[in-house]
Amino acid sequence: MVVEKQFCVLPYLKFERYFSIGDFSVWESTPEGWKKHFGEDNTLFLEMYVDKDTKPIKGIPVVSCQSSHSYNDWETLVSILFFLITGTNLGYSSLYSENFYFELWDSFDNGKGGYTRVDKFFRRIASSQLSEKILPSQFVNWNNKPRLDINSLEFKFFKNEITKGFNFSLFRSLLYYMRTQFRDSYLFPEEADVQNFCSAFQCLLGVLDRRNVGELIADKLVSQLNLPAESKGEIKKWMIDFYEVRSIYTHGDKVTDERLSYLSQRHIDIAKRVFQILILKRCRGNGEKIYDEFLLKYFISNRVFRNIVKTLSKNQAKEELLTCQEKDLLEFSENLKNLYVNFDQKTIDFENKNKIKRALTTLIYIFEDLYSKLLNDQEKGKKYYLYPLTIIKGILETTADLEKAINEIGAHNLALDCSDPDHFKEEVTFREIITLRELLNAFANLKDVFLGYHKL
Repeated sequence: MVVEKQFCVLPYLKFERYFSIGDFSVWESTPEGWKKHFGEDNTLFLEMYVDKDTKPIKGIPVVSCQSSHSYNDWETLVSILFFLITGTNLGYSSLYSENFYFELWDSFDNGKGGYTRVDKFFRRIASSQLSEKILPSQFVNWNNKPRLDINSLEFKFFKNEITKGFNFSLFRSLLYYMRTQFRDSYLFPEEADVQNFCSAFQCLLGVLDRRNVGELIADKLVSQLNLPAESKGEIKKWMIDFYEVRSIYTHGDKVTDERLSYLSQRHIDIAKRVFQILILKRCRGNGEKIYDEFLLKYFISNRVFRNIVKTLSKNQAKEELLTCQEKDLLEFSENLKNLYVNFDQKTIDFENKNKIKRALTTLIYIFEDLYSKLLNDQEKGKKYYLYPLTIIKGILETTADLEKAINEIGAHNLALDCSDPDHFKEEVTFREIITLRELLNAFANLKDVFLGYHKL
């Protein structure tokens, strides 16, 4: 029996526009679409795909092809679409693998009509009058219409690679990557995500030797990054530790919660960023420094942000900073500078909003303390340019709601006004080490994260 036609359905996606990639055409399920691309109308047949209210989903995307492909080829195509829609965004995607659920159908010339549904495990013949209902996963997001830029370098890159065939390590790495991006943590736990990510890196970087694979992968990874030696060393340490977690899991030992983290970040969050950047560098050419800089900021931003929040959210944090040893204060000051220079709130994975609020509260207490002490010093003859602290003091005196005060303190703008424009008065500093500008910049960055520029 010869397969004449195939079509693939993606019931839980809606595209802003439809397109072709390789010899595949992606179009909307309408009577006109079916007649144009397939020759017969299957809109009623697709009513088996229903929403959470068991109503047929309208306008399902359909993918058809001029030639026949294996199930693995179709799965690879979907994983490419998944990356083009979600992986090219280095912020946070609102779509997960559940939205990219697909089913492949074969149409046979058997004189009776009907189709065969194909998946990895079995082929099942179904009548064109099929009455079963296929319900979505509870994790499907119904409120998105993803945009796919067919003029992007990434789209053009994958379109060109598809013409070379699907037996390619890049495509296999995308299959593993897609398996890490399911929202259902019960069926897809972090340990399994670690294993799939490791397989994705091994495929992508083409490491075949099984001995010391973690170190080999780490060396191959950093060789593709245009970063300072110190940063490469840090990323290499992470990758080696990541593969050690995979080894523990693969050999049946228990993986503790502590082993699933690296420097206070989830291993799989770091792995996602690194994998995305490696793919984007391949799409755009390895010389694209913007992605290396993003990766550098990712490692620095998360570590520094968490250290600052940890310091400022402790009980009696202000008192501790007022009395701590100078070396500890210098370390805190260095973190403040790094937070300003290398900070990118899109890369922050911090999830405890209450801790950030406590950190912001500590900074407010420090501002109040500075204002009070410097005001007294002015009366003793010293003069300070108090404009930023005066503004903050005014907001706090007129606003009882702390969250509203946090929202109203425009710390970035105030940081520009930290020194006397006429240079007649002393600069405000905290314990003669940390300038008011650094404290205000820290407040501004914490406030941005607190107000929702990350995944809370």
